[in-house]
Amino acid sequence: MKKVEYVGLLFIFVLFNITYAQNYFYNPENGHYYSYNKLLLVTQAQAVSFCSTLGFNNSAGYLVTITSQSEFKFLENNIFNVPLDINSKVFWISGTNADNSNLYSYGDGPEKGEVMYIVNLDQSRYYSLFHFAEPSNLDTNSFVTVAYNDYTSKFYMKTADSTLTVEYVICEYGGLELPFMPAGATKNGIVTVKGNSGFPLDWIYSNMQIKFTVPGQPISTGIQCTNYVLTQVNNIQCTLPLGSGVYDLYYIETASNRTINVKGWGYRPPWISIVYPPNSIGTVTIAGYNFGSDPTNLLVWIGDNQQACNNPTLLVNEMAITCILPAPVGRLLPVTISVNGIQYTSYKSYVYWNETDLFYSGTNAPVSFSLQGYSSLPGIYGFQSTKSITTSELKIWYSKMYPYLLEGSYLQWNNMFYDSTNFIFKSLDTSLPVTPSYGILSGQLVGSNRLYLDWAANVLSSVDPQLSTSKAGLLVEYGGYNPLLLSQSITIYTSGATVSFRMSYYGSPIYARSYVFTFLGSTISYDSSSLYNTDVIMPMISVTIPPGVGTPGNVVGTLNGVPIDGTISITYFAPNILSISPAPSDTGLITIIGNGFGNDPTYLSVSVDTTSQCSNIKFLDQHLVFTCEMGPGIPGSTRSIIVTLSSQNSLPTTATYWIPLVSSISKGLPSGGQITIKGLNFYIDISIVTVTLDRTTILTCTMPVAFTEIHCILSPGRGSHTIQIQVGTSQSSLETLSYNSAMPEVVSQQSTKIIVEGLNFGYISAPPHFVGLTIEIGPPYLNITNLCTGMNNTMFECILTGSELFSGNGQLKVTSGFGPNYAAVNLRPVISVLGGTLYDTTTTDIMTISGMFFDNSSEPIRVTNSGVPSNYIGNITVNSYNTIYYSVPQYTGKNHTIRVLIGQSMYSNSVQYSYLPPSIVSVTPTLLSNNTYSFTVIATQMGSLQSNLYLSLGGYIMPVISFTSTNNTVVGNVYTRVIKYNTYLSLFVNDQEATYPTTLKPVIGTIKNRPPLIGGLVTIIGYYLSYSESPQVILQSQNLQNISLTSNTTLLADKWEIIASFTPGTGLFGILLTLPNSESDIYQFSYQSPIVRESTELYFNQPGNVTITGDNFAQVNPTVSIGSIPCTNPFILSINQLVCHFSANVTSENGESLDVSVTVDSLTGSNQVFFYTLDKDCEKNCSGHGDCDRTTSTCTCYTGYIGSDCSIKNNTKPEPPKTDGNGNTNLPGQSVNFNISLAFIREKKFDDSIVKVLDLTTMNIIEKKLIPPNTSFFKGEPIQQPSNSIKYQISIFDWDFEEQTNHLELIYKSSTPSVSELNCEETKTNSTNNIENYRGYKIQAGSDLFETKFSDRMIVDNRLLKSRISQLPESDPLYQQIGNTEQDELSILISLSTPYFRHFCTLDPNFSVLLTTESNENNDCDSHSKSNKWKLPVILVVSITAGLSIAVASIWYFRNKIVFKRQRNFILERLRNGSRE
Repeated sequence: MKKVEYVGLLFIFVLFNITYAQNYFYNPENGHYYSYNKLLLVTQAQAVSFCSTLGFNNSAGYLVTITSQSEFKFLENNIFNVPLDINSKVFWISGTNADNSNLYSYGDGPEKGEVMYIVNLDQSRYYSLFHFAEPSNLDTNSFVTVAYNDYTSKFYMKTADSTLTVEYVICEYGGLELPFMPAGATKNGIVTVKGNSGFPLDWIYSNMQIKFTVPGQPISTGIQCTNYVLTQVNNIQCTLPLGSGVYDLYYIETASNRTINVKGWGYRPPWISIVYPPNSIGTVTIAGYNFGSDPTNLLVWIGDNQQACNNPTLLVNEMAITCILPAPVGRLLPVTISVNGIQYTSYKSYVYWNETDLFYSGTNAPVSFSLQGYSSLPGIYGFQSTKSITTSELKIWYSKMYPYLLEGSYLQWNNMFYDSTNFIFKSLDTSLPVTPSYGILSGQLVGSNRLYLDWAANVLSSVDPQLSTSKAGLLVEYGGYNPLLLSQSITIYTSGATVSFRMSYYGSPIYARSYVFTFLGSTISYDSSSLYNTDVIMPMISVTIPPGVGTPGNVVGTLNGVPIDGTISITYFAPNILSISPAPSDTGLITIIGNGFGNDPTYLSVSVDTTSQCSNIKFLDQHLVFTCEMGPGIPGSTRSIIVTLSSQNSLPTTATYWIPLVSSISKGLPSGGQITIKGLNFYIDISIVTVTLDRTTILTCTMPVAFTEIHCILSPGRGSHTIQIQVGTSQSSLETLSYNSAMPEVVSQQSTKIIVEGLNFGYISAPPHFVGLTIEIGPPYLNITNLCTGMNNTMFECILTGSELFSGNGQLKVTSGFGPNYAAVNLRPVISVLGGTLYDTTTTDIMTISGMFFDNSSEPIRVTNSGVPSNYIGNITVNSYNTIYYSVPQYTGKNHTIRVLIGQSMYSNSVQYSYLPPSIVSVTPTLLSNNTYSFTVIATQMGSLQSNLYLSLGGYIMPVISFTSTNNTVVGNVYTRVIKYNTYLSLFVNDQEATYPTTLKPVIGTIKNRPPLIGGLVTIIGYYLSYSESPQVILQSQNLQNISLTSNTTLLADKWEIIASFTPGTGLFGILLTLPNSESDIYQFSYQSPIVRESTELYFNQPGNVTITGDNFAQVNPTVSIGSIPCTNPFILSINQLVCHFSANVTSENGESLDVSVTVDSLTGSNQVFFYTLDKDCEKNCSGHGDCDRTTSTCTCYTGYIGSDCSIKNNTKPEPPKTDGNGNTNLPGQSVNFNISLAFIREKKFDDSIVKVLDLTTMNIIEKKLIPPNTSFFKGEPIQQPSNSIKYQISIFDWDFEEQTNHLELIYKSSTPSVSELNCEETKTNSTNNIENYRGYKIQAGSDLFETKFSDRMIVDNRLLKSRISQLPESDPLYQQIGNTEQDELSILISLSTPYFRHFCTLDPNFSVLLTTESNENNDCDSHSKSNKWKLPVILVVSITAGLSIAVASIWYFRNKIVFKRQRNFILERLRNGSRE
């Protein structure tokens, strides 16, 4: 391609002297490129030649073809304005009228030959921009340029002659290599796609689709062309979809899914034929074509300033629109319409003038008066235009219509001449006198001269029309006549038709929907679109005539209620017979095909031989086809038929009866008998019917069914014969009669017997019950007739002995005189016997399989062995059709099924064989660490697959752990431990069993509890005992003495439980279980170790005896230590108490307890329980009303006094605490209640940072206990219990600490009203913190005193530790959480801190309410001033299980009652079973 371009450019340079190199511009709308070239003045022909030698982007060049406004604008923006000299802005473009016709066409490019512009209609088929004076009507101006007009500063199209030379040529590239589709009308546009060079050579046009897609949208959204017709080899015609605008075309060859894309195809631009102007502003009506059917796509501009005309509306789709002109315009023309982006501007449209009721169109293009060639006056809408005679009124009016002139003056021929004889002016059309409105400027007033008006000078010129200089423009007019039908007579068929006829003077498209046509008084539909489509060469109007008969009448019409002159006479054709079908002899039913038969059988009659009527007339296709019945007739005879419709007769036509037709002849039996002949046209009289056999023998026959069925008697015989029927003189064709032959159809098998089913075996009573049959089987074919016996006419059977050399696959051949008939034989193999039925598992034996039909000639033969894996199946050798040698695989099991299989589905019968069963040689049990047994079994005949083995012990299945086939060893474990000790072991090999007796050693699994020193019941868990007899429990002492213990044995689900009664003792011992012939190993155990619970106290460095309380103390080598120092001379006082001497010189850090350790008979127990006695003061020294215990700083008050300091007279008893069912408890005072609750549990780190908090303020009570007044002890510490006090013991189990360095806080909340009353006066509630000195605090509210006392010690994992008690400061965030901002409440939070513990901790506080003074109880105070007694939630006895998970769940689900109740019950149960005092 580059080489072609270079040669072309070189040639152009020599010929044209190019002064500008090409610049290429790409137009994305159509995908074409353009170049402009400045040459040294070329003619149009040279420009065409120049572009044709160029090429670019693989596309040939051609002189530019401007086909749309957008393409014109593209060139204007990129090329037209390139020359700076105004006079040089002239460009050759494609467009020619070289034949001086009324049409300008493209002379180049893909559009070559397409009409560009129709002059006398001012209609553009693609795009044109001719002004009022263009195109020139001079015969020499045959080509088109684009030129600049300095008056309007715009470019227009302008014609030029062949001698004009210009500098600039625009070449276009693209489209020649693609299929070309011309522009089409927006409705019913029919286009022919020209694809001479655009489609591949193998393109299949019959499979082509054409889609129109909005640019930028996918193919799937496109709309299709319809009604495809292949007009030439490479050209295809189709009907465009209704539409408007610009689209991308896709040619799709559906067979290969190939696609060709052509961009920028557009519908035709609108044609503006008539403009109905407003007076000044208002409604403008415009007629024309290609306006589309969607008003939203319309834009209209009016006049010299192109004023937008608003609200365009379709008056008639495609042909007429209205719009609103909002302001006056200087000149009405030009008018511009855009339809979906495709635009046209008309400078020469007809304009309607209501003063004359005529239409006027002008042009300033010069033309001779004679209007030769393409300059002839246009005909439009049924009128022929004439030149106007310009009156002053017409000139004034049209001066406001025609556009401003770009150049020169408007010269206009007038349609009049001067009658020099009568000295008057006359109309050239009517020869009537006229009066000129303007004077004569020059020329002679002679009759041969013609006149033109200079609109600028307002004068007429008289010129000789034969002179070449006599040129002027035109103002033409039409109108003034009513529509006229061109009368004619039309004959149509009775089915009705759409008929078309011509009209004259039908006028503007605005009347297209105003016609009314009637036929016989009824309105009929019409289509007037042809009248207004300029593509139609002979416009006609079409009406639809309904079905009818005869000569009914005329079509008449009106327009807007006014009758139209002229009529169309309609006549219907008479009946016309084209053909009549032959008739059957029974009914004489004939089908008559033709036309003009009407659609109502009541108006139709058919004569038969002019003497009778054809009855039962029925239409198969109205107007065209009907049936009727002539009646019965002899085959071959004829009738004369005439059809009459509404007194109009057809020509006579002959109808003929069919000859006899034989459709079937039944088969003859070999023994003779009746045959049935069926067919048609046998008539009804058997006496004229003759049936002959082989053309010689006449058969005896009857006719049981007239016309269709004959029965004849046939003699015995075999073979084929001919039958012919003659009715009268008409004969049927020769037909064939055959005797039935033996026909085997299905061969089935029952072992060695075959059963043959079929037809016509000729059963007889004497053996072998058939005659004339030869039966063979093969190939090679063996005669087995003597092995067969007939069962009936359709079945016989043959028993094959096995001596036949038949493979089993082939055919059964039966011969019965007509040649053989065959049936397929496909016999399954048959096994008769096996060479043996019992085989060794360790050796490979050869099995002989005997039978029949072992055929491996066409399909492989195999031996299937059920239960044996496919990879074990042995090899086979087919020795003959009767013998197979089979290698028996080394496997195990019994009753394996052997079958012979040919191909995929041909199975033999089944036979069975077995392998030798297993045999156990020895069993060795081994006890494993989990108290289960493993067994090593040595046996024979176990095969080689572990998966086929399993063991059982006493009926319990044992998994096989290992299997070694080489040494015949299998190992299995039993996982149940309730098997009796004397049992049996079974070995199963593929369901074959061997057993072996086995005795097991009893096993002591565990001893659940240690016996106390005083003896007692101990639970022993054992395995492998007996179901029927209890084992003997033997205690073996340290000196190896055996003691038989009393016991009771119970079998549980997975163990034996033995309850044994142990004798008193200490230290270590052994236990064993004995059963007949078996005993367990010795289980080493011990008596309980000493338990240390409490210890008495001593003062530091004051030695003395210490009494230790606990359990399991005995005088068997006892030793005691306190704080790692021996406590000497230990003496056992009882099993629960001992005394020893302690030096009391071991220091204790921060007063914490010391560890006490006790050892008895080598068994040791210890606990942190020893405290030094501290000398403590009592509060207020008991106020002189009690005795002070300085070891506990506790007062024992004298009678009549109470309180921790004995300062309160016991003159009034407070009410006892009350607890309701909701877990609320009151500690009532005289005038107020006190609230005490365990509010929070909080974990902290060593630096007191908070880890987590458990909020207990909303929890319900779990357990309560009222304690009578006494002195109780908590781990040796005396606790005073005042009357009606409440005592709590809090235990926390299994708290999940995040770190072992963390500690836990139990936080109590004490609340009471901040103001109370005493003797009707308000008093402020006060609190006293005595925690540091006296382990408690007090709250004084009026006459009521609330006292709290905490134990000095706490239990942490059974250790006694010193209590850690503190009052939380008010800055603690928990005060905010409990809402301590209320002014009417005093709340105190007390923390009990515990160190890290693994299992549990226990704390022991108690609370009481005392009356300190007497208060007014006479209810003299205002009832509203009394404080309400609060309900007090009783403190929760807490046991946290499952660590943090429960704590977190509690925080998240406190308000979920169901969840909490479940947790509460669980916690309570754990607490009840836990350790607490």
